[in-house]
Amino acid sequence: MIRRPARALLATALIVGLAACGGSDEPDEVDGPVATGIAPGATLLGTVGTDENADAFEIGLTDESGATVTTLPAGDYTVKVSDPSRIHNFVLSGEGVDAATEVSGTGEQTFSVTFTAGEYTYVCDPHPSMSGSITVT
Repeated sequence: MIRRPARALLATALIVGLAACGGSDEPDEVDGPVATGIAPGATLLGTVGTDENADAFEIGLTDESGATVTTLPAGDYTVKVSDPSRIHNFVLSGEGVDAATEVSGTGEQTFSVTFTAGEYTYVCDPHPSMSGSITVT
């Protein structure tokens, strides 16, 4: 039998655990530098996993220097996605953009996209807590 104080502690632990797994609507925090000065025509790099672990639960969109992309001016871009994992994929979507790698496929894929003003997201379909967003101005 669990006593009331223990139940309250267990409920608190569950809520904190859900929040840590992406259960909130708060924006993702960015680790490392944020890209600035990106212009239309640039190449953006999409990644899933890490160099050390292809199946790591990480996803990102960076400029060629490795800085995280959070905002962009509207225009045409090339997105090169490196997807070495058979359990993840990379989906980029928003107004007029729907580009994705296959979950079971691996390798590199290149997309030509046109961003218009608005919000765009990138996510792993099987693991939606792996996500990020960019604002296009």
